[in-house]
Amino acid sequence: MVLQLKRSRSCHWPCTKSLFDPVCRHLWSFISNSKIDRANSPKNYLEKTMTDTTDDGAAARHPKRFVNEDASRLVRDAIDGLVAINAKHLTRFQYQDGTKVILRKDWTKQKVALISGGGAGHEPAHAGFVGQGMLTAAVSGEVFASPTVDAILAAIVAVTGPKGCLLIVKNYTGDRLNFGLAAERAKSEYGLRVRMVIVADDVALLKQASVRQARGLAGTLLVHKTAGAAAEDDAKLDQVTMEAQKMALAVKTFGCSMSTCTQAFSQEGRSLGDNKMEVGLGIHGEPGARKMEVLPVSDIVQLMLDEIMEAIDTQARETLTMAPASQGGAAAPAAAPQLSVSASVNNASLKLNINHPPLHLLSFPDESSEETVEFVQRDHSKPKKEKSHVVVLINNLGSVPALEMQIVGFEVLKNLGRRSIHIVGPAPLMTSLDMNGFSLTMAVVDEFTLTNRLCATKNFAPHLNASWPGVASGGTVYFQELDLPATVRVGTDAPDVDVFTGGEDLIGGENSSTGTALPSGDSEMERQQTAFQAQQKLLSQVCQILIDNKDTLNEMDKRVGDGDTGTQMELGAKAVLDQLVSGSARTKPLSYHALCENLSRILRKNMGGSSGILLSIFFAAMSAEFRNSKLETSAGKITNAASSSTAAPPPSGDVGADCGSQTVNDSDQRNKSFEEAILKAFRKGVQTVSEVGGAVEGDRTMLDALLPASRVGSFEELFPAAKNGAERTRNLLSAQAGRSQYVPAEDLEGNMDPGAFACMLAFQAMQESTL
Repeated sequence: MVLQLKRSRSCHWPCTKSLFDPVCRHLWSFISNSKIDRANSPKNYLEKTMTDTTDDGAAARHPKRFVNEDASRLVRDAIDGLVAINAKHLTRFQYQDGTKVILRKDWTKQKVALISGGGAGHEPAHAGFVGQGMLTAAVSGEVFASPTVDAILAAIVAVTGPKGCLLIVKNYTGDRLNFGLAAERAKSEYGLRVRMVIVADDVALLKQASVRQARGLAGTLLVHKTAGAAAEDDAKLDQVTMEAQKMALAVKTFGCSMSTCTQAFSQEGRSLGDNKMEVGLGIHGEPGARKMEVLPVSDIVQLMLDEIMEAIDTQARETLTMAPASQGGAAAPAAAPQLSVSASVNNASLKLNINHPPLHLLSFPDESSEETVEFVQRDHSKPKKEKSHVVVLINNLGSVPALEMQIVGFEVLKNLGRRSIHIVGPAPLMTSLDMNGFSLTMAVVDEFTLTNRLCATKNFAPHLNASWPGVASGGTVYFQELDLPATVRVGTDAPDVDVFTGGEDLIGGENSSTGTALPSGDSEMERQQTAFQAQQKLLSQVCQILIDNKDTLNEMDKRVGDGDTGTQMELGAKAVLDQLVSGSARTKPLSYHALCENLSRILRKNMGGSSGILLSIFFAAMSAEFRNSKLETSAGKITNAASSSTAAPPPSGDVGADCGSQTVNDSDQRNKSFEEAILKAFRKGVQTVSEVGGAVEGDRTMLDALLPASRVGSFEELFPAAKNGAERTRNLLSAQAGRSQYVPAEDLEGNMDPGAFACMLAFQAMQESTL
């Protein structure tokens, strides 16, 4: 039995559909029956004047905006305005190469840094929430376009200190990929501690079978506040990440609008039609869950809260029925102590027994009751009562008048009851340009999160955040102003974050990352030459097989996508050949760390589409793993290790030791450990691509070849595993990622996924290069 979500109906507010209906009817009756000369009224005169001066309907095509003539400076001008108005607290990077980063001026790198961002057009999100107790920096793209990888990386490098950095990212493909790649580069190239939390709080599309991942909406701001307060409280990176993830899972959002949005310098957006509204829409003007007739605001709010509470109830059911599972073949963890949960809700008592840690169950009390959830341990210890709180964020999506937003807030309280309800807003917090709509975000939180995170004021001044309205309950506002702490200015120049490794990180040599000079003697020179030739052969054959199969890959992609997989693979392969093989003056092999780092850089800059970003993330994650393990041996050693490896998984070895002096005649045991270190980095790369991209095996992507290969125990098994995985995509009749998810099942049947096929070709070339 599961405790259901309930809404009180015993409120004592008026139940009319609109408080102003009687007034409006009376006013209209007066105007209709009056003898006013409406033809010559001031309103009619203004309309006539405007009509006479309109140039062939240009105003209808291009809505009037308070912007300057140069469209390219739209976002820059807005950022400059924010920084100028808040010059005491904010600074920014110089504008170069598309970098638009806003930072705290007083940041000292003494605590965990928080970074968020996304496309412009959602102001004040995210730059308006940079300040003490919230974000350390925000990265902006152009309107509705994700910020660049280099801009995000510049922000990470600028603000991250010894305690690390957390990225808070809305669940959109561009944001996930670009922030994910920047995080991997920060770890690989700079050795920084970086974590990422994805926020997917939209509940509008969860019932659609074709949609697996929810969008990131205004609930992201409650994650900002929670993580920001934890970081300001000097919590460690693990704790800040955990609290942010917990809030990201708790927030649920639903939006509604009377119109779509319109960008400056562009034509009007799509029309919803007369007397139509749209519910369940996002923040980029994309279609929502459904269109419907315009309803009174009381009915709209009730509909939205019903959807949100159903999602919360579903999540509670899934949590309660989730059984502890063993992982990785290890012994199952000890069972959680059995709990007897009793809840007193509106004088009704419900009990249920669960084998699960305590969960805050939700009810909505009326004015005369208090909702309490009591957890009673089986050891008859003293009962511990914990009170759940409901936080509702009321967000103006752009152009709803403040008068109407106050009515929305009133209707929210009427529906939920005023006790234990805490309100953020109503305010424009995460907008969609001029959209005439609003969204509601709800989260059920415990006493600690409410008091010490969302309402926290300890040791910092919340008014330093330009746009955070605070949290209110029953007329009480839970924040106060404090004196400013000592400040330290952050530099405004973006760091040079894209330096080619070049001669550094080569195996041995005076410039080696190990700092060890090469030993003299012909044998060492011969070893270097052999390793260099093996590395060049490996790169050449992998690139060439992708170039040779360009037309095949394009033809495969035409059936299930947009027909450019072969072209993009060719662009990436030719760039690798030009910069690392034929066009390189090197005579020594690159270390694994440097090789993967440069592959990531080359593919990011030269290979378009999602595949280019994902492969760049893959190699960046591998590079970080090699960097952490201190494995500074050339790619030529892959051939030597593979030639003496066995099919059985190798035992673990000391991969952290200096490998610079290892020779090709090392023992089989050493080679097995060496092989396992490389496979471990490969698994890390594949895992990171899956986490950042949001795809898994069976989604008809390159991961259908990469994930099976990541589970093998030797180099010899890579190609067969990848081939089998790619072949299985012929029988997958639905895709959950990429453009294939929009292709009918009959067009997918029998066709191999081109990304998986390309990975299979790469493994085939690797196998052939070792023969």
